[in-house]
Amino acid sequence: MDATPEDAPRVTPRDPAHATPQDAAHTLSEHASHTTPRGAAHTPSGPASDISPEEAARTLREIRESQARMIRSRPWFPAWYTTGVALFVTGMQFLTEPGTPGAATAAGIVVLTLALTGSVGALVLFERQRPHRSLVTGSILLWFMAWVAVCVGVCLAVALPLSGAGVPYARTYAGLAMTAFMAVTGPLVGRWITRRIAATVEAG
Repeated sequence: MDATPEDAPRVTPRDPAHATPQDAAHTLSEHASHTTPRGAAHTPSGPASDISPEEAARTLREIRESQARMIRSRPWFPAWYTTGVALFVTGMQFLTEPGTPGAATAAGIVVLTLALTGSVGALVLFERQRPHRSLVTGSILLWFMAWVAVCVGVCLAVALPLSGAGVPYARTYAGLAMTAFMAVTGPLVGRWITRRIAATVEAG
């Protein structure tokens, strides 16, 4: 009885970002053998068996370059989201400043919470194409957390002197300074992290 494509052994390819030229050649050979029409002669030599490691390496490199281009097409995190979070923090600072009426505080907190929830929803719905978490290394996370720490430091550097001088709404001014800093540096940090991830993919 002739073997059918369903009877052929299944081979699960590795992630192209971590595959080797031998893996690529083996995967291409398996794909060609599975797609041979029924009744066609199976010869020991042919296009599939003639795939050299150099050709497989070139194919794998092209796949990695395509993946890297796709990753570079959009930043690892959208700057509008981090700026929106900073605005949320600034709004909370303003609403909890001394002298703010209780009714305004309550209503403002509800509005800010809804706005933050909407931002998270938009991030989930419209920013789905993200690099796999395995590509986000520990060093990348450390750099991101360092940037966040610098943003908080900017806020404190403005808030503490103003509060010590008795300036009204000192925490609000500090929040605005942090928001401006994140709005300016966020796109740069996001693109830099994206380039690091793309370089990891290209390097394999």
